[in-house]
Amino acid sequence: MIPAGAQVPPAGPPAETPRTPPVSAVFGAPLPVPPPPARSTALTGDETAAVLVRGLRSEMLEAHREVLQAQRELRDQLVALLTEGGTPPPRPPKPEGVIWDEHDLLEFATGKVGNVFGPRFAEIDEHRRRVRLPAPPYHFATRVTALEAEPGEFKPSFIRTEYDVPVDAWYAVDGQVPPAVTIEAGQCDLLLISYLGADFTNRGDRVYRLLDSSLSFVGDLPRVGQTLRYDIWIDQFVRQGDTLLFFFHYDCYADGELILKLNNACAGFFTDEELESSLGILEAKVRPPVGDGTFSGSSAFKPLARTERTALGPADLAHLAEGRIADVFGPGHGQPAGCNTSLRLPTERLRMADEITVLDRKGGAAGLGRIEAVKHLVPDGWYFTSHFPDDPVLAGSLVAEGAVQLLEVYALSLGLHLSFPDARFQPVPDLRTEVKVRGQITPEHDKIEYRVDITSLTLVPRPAITADVVVLRDGKPSIGVTGLGIRLVEKPGAPYRPETGGTVPHFLGRLSPASGKPALLSEFHMAHAAKGDLATAMGPEFEVYADSRAPYIPNGDFLFVDRVMELEGTRGVLKRGAVMVTEYDSPDDAWYYDHNGHPHMPNCVHMESSLQAAILLGYYLGATLPFPEEQFSIRNLDGRATLVKDVDLRGKTIQHRSTLLSSDQMPGSILQNYSYELSADGEVFYRGESLFGYFSAKALENQVGLDKGTHVAPWIDRQPSRPAQTRRVDLAAYRAAEATRPGPRIGRDHLDLVQWVDVLPGGGDHGQGYLRGHRTIRPDDWYFSCHFHRDPVMPGSLGVESLLQGLQVYAVETGLTDGLVNPRFALLSEAETTWSYRGQILRDDPEMEFDVHIKEVRRAPGRIQLLGDASVWKSTLRIYQLGGIGIEIHHDQA
Repeated sequence: MIPAGAQVPPAGPPAETPRTPPVSAVFGAPLPVPPPPARSTALTGDETAAVLVRGLRSEMLEAHREVLQAQRELRDQLVALLTEGGTPPPRPPKPEGVIWDEHDLLEFATGKVGNVFGPRFAEIDEHRRRVRLPAPPYHFATRVTALEAEPGEFKPSFIRTEYDVPVDAWYAVDGQVPPAVTIEAGQCDLLLISYLGADFTNRGDRVYRLLDSSLSFVGDLPRVGQTLRYDIWIDQFVRQGDTLLFFFHYDCYADGELILKLNNACAGFFTDEELESSLGILEAKVRPPVGDGTFSGSSAFKPLARTERTALGPADLAHLAEGRIADVFGPGHGQPAGCNTSLRLPTERLRMADEITVLDRKGGAAGLGRIEAVKHLVPDGWYFTSHFPDDPVLAGSLVAEGAVQLLEVYALSLGLHLSFPDARFQPVPDLRTEVKVRGQITPEHDKIEYRVDITSLTLVPRPAITADVVVLRDGKPSIGVTGLGIRLVEKPGAPYRPETGGTVPHFLGRLSPASGKPALLSEFHMAHAAKGDLATAMGPEFEVYADSRAPYIPNGDFLFVDRVMELEGTRGVLKRGAVMVTEYDSPDDAWYYDHNGHPHMPNCVHMESSLQAAILLGYYLGATLPFPEEQFSIRNLDGRATLVKDVDLRGKTIQHRSTLLSSDQMPGSILQNYSYELSADGEVFYRGESLFGYFSAKALENQVGLDKGTHVAPWIDRQPSRPAQTRRVDLAAYRAAEATRPGPRIGRDHLDLVQWVDVLPGGGDHGQGYLRGHRTIRPDDWYFSCHFHRDPVMPGSLGVESLLQGLQVYAVETGLTDGLVNPRFALLSEAETTWSYRGQILRDDPEMEFDVHIKEVRRAPGRIQLLGDASVWKSTLRIYQLGGIGIEIHHDQA
């Protein structure tokens, strides 16, 4: 849009009131216009076809211009006939406080400026083009109620306009005004710059184009029947040669409430030659992630529902405009009839994408999603004839509307609508959206293409998506939008959380993908229980924790509970027999399958999923509510568990059944014991029992470990000298060598938990073998961000996973896998593992060490079991003790 070689000067700060003068006008060098490029006379076959196509479009455009001219002439003739024989009947007087009314503003848009501003402006109507407001159906101005401006004086000016949103507005989606209209209704900067006299120098040779703007919604989108008020300031003028640029901003109010701020907007007047010389958007490098570079908690966003759809056609988008979400994305996206009737696309007239060619959940620079789409344009489309009548160009607000609609489609594809029974799409409050336009889209162009990269996804505080967008015209990036966002918000009065007592009398939007039964609580509530508003997750009693630290379940990559399906128990009654049934969907592309050395769920996820479900039961029943002044931390103390059967859980829904066995209070702590069973497809595969404690900060201050503060060194350090057969294995080198040797693999990335292992065959308490492992603790280790919010501590399950990894290395290094056909590591099944924790590993702890005493090697057809006992130290304090820990090595029979 802006000519080649030109730069947009920075805008001055927005004026606080219309009477606060900004910076004075600045005048500078003219904008250079490069000569049109020379064209070769020799054309290929493809070029000949392209010339023919351009010729046909030129003929269509010329016919379109002739139709517009005929319409204007017919209008003038009709006015003359109606007024023949006398003057037209007088118009009723304008209401008090109205400078120009709806009739005036429509006349300014489609008629003569002299009829609105007076005879002094009549000469402008002789020019072939002038500044106009958009015509219907894209005309959104009802009246002007304030004006501080003088014709011919290019100085800071102000206008106040209003727009009455019709109750039957053609663009409304279930009574809500879309972003395009909300933004576009602040269109009277056009009226103001025209009143100042821009067209006296433009003389039809220069046309208005918006270049830059920054906008932020601070409230919800308006509703039909409301009146929108726009306070519009022109802050500064810059003239470069014959080109006039001006900077403006506005505030938008819906029935007196501020909902939108547009700042740092820059527009100008350009010749056709200058517009044709635009360089387009110069695409920048991928923006670096915001923050300090530490792990944010999630390596990927887990959709609430999954779809196989990777592209959508016009019929699919029409279905989404009808609210038929499950018909497009699959039955897992379904809800009972009557749910979320407002979560749909606009009707075809306002739909700004005809087909989505790419819907990639893992695409884009951030790996959070990529959308590509096309909008096919027709020369006589309403979006051209209305914007503007004598200067057709596609409105930037409509282009942005297309991007918003694509984000809405993406939100539905991820199942975000399943968080609520009755919600609306809304802007993300206080999100700054930057728009740059560097290429006009006119009837000469047959399509625009969208490239949308998702930059963030969250469920807290409400499901929301943000993205960066590039719009291509003729394959060239012409419009860029950064920081565009939408969110889903429950309608006022609609249920969205448990009620007092934790009861859930109303459906909250989620059906189980496994059973189809209504869930009590969904992924949305679990996200709040992990890192959000506990009152949203569990009910109004938990509002006492709004301003204080409270226990949370793990979050991000370490959250392994999705839904609460059943509850047998009463809040405040912590007695044996209370039961909670929860579910966890284990995606086949979950990080732990990818990072594990074998494509099965690792032991740490079995442990964590069962323990998190148990924690949730006691916490939901209100274990800590009698002590609102206390800031508790939750810690696992003891447990025992058995993998009944090693099941491939990829893509399955795991059901947890947790039962409260006891709950006891004592000064500074609450102790609760639970039993649990995990099943998939109706088959139990894991069961156990565990003791948890809620501890005050004082109770956690002086931890003495398992040995009452006495230092008990690892076995190898208690020997008179280091045994000669001890061999140290560096795991970085070990992993590097895995690529060059056959055999089973150990975990990596999130499951890279050990730095070195000392291996001693025949050593240890049982004389069957011994290993010691080490890990240096770093404050930015990934799990601290996930476990727990505001209370970072290393998960005990990852300490156990470290021991299992040490056993895997021991098995390979001592030859247990030698000669086996297709060996692979597996979990120990049909054997009980026990644990006791009497300490915690925090961010500032320097290191963790462990040792394992091999107790037994069992061999059976197709598998080898390696079992032992183990301990874990932080510095000199022994804090974990485990019995019956082990791994299996599966192999094919020769």
